[in-house]
Amino acid sequence: SARDALAKALYAALFDALVRKLNGSLGAHSASHSADGAAAGSAKKAGSMSRRASGANLGAGGANERVGASHAFFGVLDIFGFENFGVNSLEQLAINYANEKLQGLFNAIVFKAALDDFKREGVDVPAEMPYTDNTEVVAAIEARPSGLVWLLQDTCSMGKATDATFADEVAEKLRGSAALGRAKDGAKGGAAQATRTFTLRHYAGDVTYSVAGFLLKNKDPLNEDLSVAVSASTKPLVAALLQHGSAAGGKGFRGVLSKFYQQLDSLVRTLSTSKVTFVRCIKPNAAMAPNNFDKAYCKEQLAACGVLEAITITRAGYPERFLCAELAPQFGMLLHPKPLP
Repeated sequence: SARDALAKALYAALFDALVRKLNGSLGAHSASHSADGAAAGSAKKAGSMSRRASGANLGAGGANERVGASHAFFGVLDIFGFENFGVNSLEQLAINYANEKLQGLFNAIVFKAALDDFKREGVDVPAEMPYTDNTEVVAAIEARPSGLVWLLQDTCSMGKATDATFADEVAEKLRGSAALGRAKDGAKGGAAQATRTFTLRHYAGDVTYSVAGFLLKNKDPLNEDLSVAVSASTKPLVAALLQHGSAAGGKGFRGVLSKFYQQLDSLVRTLSTSKVTFVRCIKPNAAMAPNNFDKAYCKEQLAACGVLEAITITRAGYPERFLCAELAPQFGMLLHPKPLP
């Protein structure tokens, strides 16, 4: 356990150091690194989550300085893929949580904005458009004080709490939430008593999480003696890694998931004040074979990430919106020189 905690701490510190170095070489201010890769910062400290989360650390270049900054920036955010395995744990919860937050941003930009445009332009659209709102499941994860992030934080702070204690808290505090689904074993209320699981109704589908190991993964303790020993290393880079990490720390316990929440929130706020372009990558087939497009497999992915809903809503209104200043120079020559009778 101590060895694993040290390995994760070194990995996280090295990753952050690389991001700072890259931002420095690209001209970003030194303060901007703190929100870079917000979706990945704490995720990479939770075991196997690190391999999948690291991609997101390349996104949102000067995050904290986006508003009112003296320089412009662009970022590429490689987001997580939605995960639903036979057994899902804290890693999958964090990854799917990141997906929900970014899907919510997509919804706000594509769906809500489109409907507002239609209303302003007088376009008649059906009262019930195929728009799936994921605010309920996001609230179930992050809303204070009974969201999963804070229930887990509070449970970890209890002296004799166990994973079962956390499962009981979820069943009690989220009992009335529409985001809490039915567990695989058929237990009502979304929390299975025998296997200690809970089910969330995610945007892309229901996922059942096993609480086994949640508390240990969320605490992810690094022994102070190990930190001191590494800080005394004869290798300057190794010695500096944990010194930088300890200087950035604060008082009080903060679990992996709560740190993840704070970093993800910072990332989403940055994206919300930026001009965002979405690129959806679709895997053509499960076998990773060339020249093989599985229609059903592709359609399932398009539906899960909201592309099909976006197409339906877009088709209900005008396909393009050019300003007169943009349109006139290109097509003004087509106008008849005299008004037609």
